[in-house]
Amino acid sequence: MLSRSIVHVKAVALALALSLVQAVSAQEMRVASILVYDDINDTAAIQNWVDEIDGLGFNAVAVHARFRGDATYFPNKTNSQYPNDEPRSSAAGGIDVLQEFITRGHAKGLKVFAYVNVWLQTDGSDTDPRANHPVNTHPEWITYHYNGGNPARMTTAQDDEGIWFDPGIPAARTYMANVCGDIMKNYNADGIIIDRIRYPQTYWRRADLDFGYHPTAISRFNSQYGKSGVPSPSDSQWQQFRRDQVTESVRAIYNTITAIDPNHMLLSFPIGRVSDAINFNYQDWPAWLNAGVCDGAIVQIYRDTNSDFSAGCDEHLAAYSGNRLLGVATKCWISSVDVDGQIAITRQKGFDGTSPFRHGVMEGLGLFPQLSVAYSTPASWPAMPWKVPTTFIVDNNTAGWSASGNWWASSSTPGYYGSNYRVRSTASTSDAATWKVNLPVGGNYEVFARWASGSNRASSAPYIVYHKNGSTTKNMNQRTNGGQWVSLGTYNFNAGNATRVALSCWTSSGQYVIGDAIKMEKR
Repeated sequence: MLSRSIVHVKAVALALALSLVQAVSAQEMRVASILVYDDINDTAAIQNWVDEIDGLGFNAVAVHARFRGDATYFPNKTNSQYPNDEPRSSAAGGIDVLQEFITRGHAKGLKVFAYVNVWLQTDGSDTDPRANHPVNTHPEWITYHYNGGNPARMTTAQDDEGIWFDPGIPAARTYMANVCGDIMKNYNADGIIIDRIRYPQTYWRRADLDFGYHPTAISRFNSQYGKSGVPSPSDSQWQQFRRDQVTESVRAIYNTITAIDPNHMLLSFPIGRVSDAINFNYQDWPAWLNAGVCDGAIVQIYRDTNSDFSAGCDEHLAAYSGNRLLGVATKCWISSVDVDGQIAITRQKGFDGTSPFRHGVMEGLGLFPQLSVAYSTPASWPAMPWKVPTTFIVDNNTAGWSASGNWWASSSTPGYYGSNYRVRSTASTSDAATWKVNLPVGGNYEVFARWASGSNRASSAPYIVYHKNGSTTKNMNQRTNGGQWVSLGTYNFNAGNATRVALSCWTSSGQYVIGDAIKMEKR
C-alpha cells in the first residue's frame, strides 16, 4: 500500500502536469507519424498501430508512402493516369501498407496522409541496386554543388544523408507531381504530407556546399535574368530563383492532387529554423502558404528544452500570420523531452496542432503517459475554409429533407444512417419524400441512396433524380443492400439549392418504402 506522502507527491505531480495542458480547442491537428523504420509489413502490426494511435487521442496519421525513391504502396495500382514506375520498398514486404492504414484508420475516424519524401532519393548511398530506382532511371536529375565555381554532381561526400534531385529541373518536378498524383488517384487517402521539399543542407558553407547548380537550372536562371556563367552563391537573384523552384515543385504537387479532388489536402514538414530554411535550403514555406499552394505547414521545431522550443515557436509565428494551418512537429525521439509541456506551449501561442515525431519510438522511451495527458480531451480536425466540399449528405431528419406526415420515423431495423429512417406504405399515389441539396458548384455528381433493408420492403422503390437534363427514375430493391451507399448513377447538376432526389411510394402494393439518406459526390 502506498504511503500517504507518496500518494500526495503523485497527486501534486499529476496536478502540475495537467496545469501545463491549456484548454484544448475543439479543433486541433494531432498527427502521428509511422515510418519505414517501424513495423509495417504485417497487417496485425498495422492494426496495432492504428488502435494505439486512436487510443492516445490522435486524429490523424502520416504513414511513409515514399521513403527514398521507393514505395510502400503499389505504384499505378489500378489507374496509370499519372505514370509512376518507382520500386517497392523492402520495408513493406508484400503488404499494401498505405491501403491498410487507410482502411483501418478511416474505420477509427482518423485522417490518413501519405507521407512523401520529395527530393531526397537515397538513404546514405550514392547508388541504389534496383534498376527502376529513380537515381538509375533519371541520373540526369541529380543536383550539383557549387564546388568553388566549378559545379560538380553531388555525392554523399557533400551530404551523407543521400542523393538529391534538383528542383530546378521542370521534368523532375513533373515526375514528383505524378508520384503524388498516382497516390491520390489510386488511394482514398485524405492528402499528402511532403518532407525533404528543399535543397540539401549547406551547413552554412556556400563556398563549396551550395546546391542547385545543375546545368539545366543555371541555364534557365541565366536566360531568365539575362546573365551568363556560373552564378555566385551570394547572388540574391540566384538565391530567390532556387526558392522559386522549390515553391513551383510544391505548386505542381498541389495542383495535381487537387485536380483529382479539391478536398485533397497538401501539408508539409519544413525544417524548424526559419532563416536556415529560407536562406540556405531555399525552402520558403511562408510563401507556399501565402500563395495558397499548401494547406498547412507542420514545422519541425526540434528543441531539447522548453525555453528553446518556445523561442522557436515565436520565430515561426513571426514569419507567418495567415489563416492557413500552422502546426508544430516536436522532438519525441529522446526520453528527456517534455512532450505535454511543449504541446501546452503550442496551445498557448495559438498553433493549430502538433505532430510528435516519431511515434514508433515513443512508447519505448516512456513518453506515452505524457502524451495521454496532453491529448486527454478529444479534438476534431481544424476547419479549412479555403477547401470546397465535394461530398454532401442529407439525412431524413436534417435540413433538405421533406415528406408528408404519412412517412413515420423508425429505428427498428439496423443499417440506417444517423438516428433513424422514415417508412411509408406503398400506394397508388406519389406522396414523394424529397432531398434538397445545396451544391456550391455545378458539374457531375454521383448520387447514392441508403436504406435499412427487410423482407417487407419495396422490391422496386422508385427514386427520381432531378438533374440538368431532366429527371431519371431508378427502381431500387430495398430488400437487399441495406446499411450501405448504393449508387443511383452519375449526373450533371446545376449549382444552387434544389431538390435533387425524390422517393415515391407508387409501386407494388403491400410493401414499404424506406426514406433514409442520400449522398452526392463530385466526380
